[in-house]
Amino acid sequence: MSNKKAFLLIISLIIFFMGLVSYVTLAEREQQSSIQKTAIKTETKRVEILVNNIVSSAKTEGNHSYIRINIAEPPGDISAIIFKVENEFEKKHPELEVYNWQIISRTYTPGQTDFTYGIFADHRPKKIPTQ
Repeated sequence: MSNKKAFLLIISLIIFFMGLVSYVTLAEREQQSSIQKTAIKTETKRVEILVNNIVSSAKTEGNHSYIRINIAEPPGDISAIIFKVENEFEKKHPELEVYNWQIISRTYTPGQTDFTYGIFADHRPKKIPTQ
């Protein structure tokens, strides 16, 4: 076999293996993407269940409600959950106009866990526009 043919054979094999590696890498990326999408769907469902449980445990007296959260995280780290809780509370109570939210939490000294206890909501009956 001449040097030129050997060289072309080597180049062809290199290109073939690069394509094979590229295909395997693409397949792995697609598999990882699928796994991540499944994890996101699972996490979204878990958060949805958590939010529904939190909102359904709300206690209301007159124009005030307390929504117990009880998560060992500072409010800033669970802001997405807090916003979803507030939104879900308003959806479940369309007859109420919430005009104030107050998050009850405790920040500990370094080395201890911060804690979010719950949310106080001040509300009043929604005014129905007269025609």
